[in-house]
Amino acid sequence: MASDTVGILPNTRFVPLAWRNLLSNKRRLLRSSAGIGFAVLLMLVQLGFERAFFDASLGVVRQLDGDLFVMRASNRCFSCPRSWRKPVS
Repeated sequence: MASDTVGILPNTRFVPLAWRNLLSNKRRLLRSSAGIGFAVLLMLVQLGFERAFFDASLGVVRQLDGDLFVMRASNRCFSCPRSWRKPVS
């Protein structure tokens, strides 16, 4: 078993034991690689959701063209039309 693994190894001097451990059990290597790939995919999806959330939250603020805005303290919704705002009692 070990002689078969040594034959397919690249010519490395530093980590032949690590290559033997990786290639000795192909099913375990495949399962581990699939798990790592799935974890990376989940992280990329999470980063996409986070980016979309921030873009949606800051969309109104980015569209504003001004330096200083004065609003009533009773306004609870910055981007809602006046007809949607509930009167404060």
